[in-house]
Amino acid sequence: MELTIIVSVLATLGVVAMVMAIAVMFNRLKGKVDVNDFRELTNTIFNEIETNLREQNDNNVKLNRDFNDTLREVHQILDKADEEIKNDVYRELTDIRRFIDSRCDKLDNKIQALTPAGEGDKPLIKG
Repeated sequence: MELTIIVSVLATLGVVAMVMAIAVMFNRLKGKVDVNDFRELTNTIFNEIETNLREQNDNNVKLNRDFNDTLREVHQILDKADEEIKNDVYRELTDIRRFIDSRCDKLDNKIQALTPAGEGDKPLIKG
């Protein structure tokens, strides 16, 4: 975006400089140069300016298109990486939950094995 602004500003300054140069040249050469030659020269310069501006505009459009394509690709890569991370985290949390559940079952089995018959309904912790 900054490149587009810089190119546009430089192009505008170039046009202003050319117009000023033509105006100064016209004032200094009053009557010294054939009017037809002068008009032909100014027309040539303005045609070159228009051609340069068109080329710069085409280059700006191409740069913007390339930038947008690259930005779209980066977003796709980031979205894919984000999805992979979410899936990995979900998988890890599921594994942790299963591990904790199995440990709780083993602990419950050990408690049940150590509890005398008929006292299984009593809470082990008072309070």
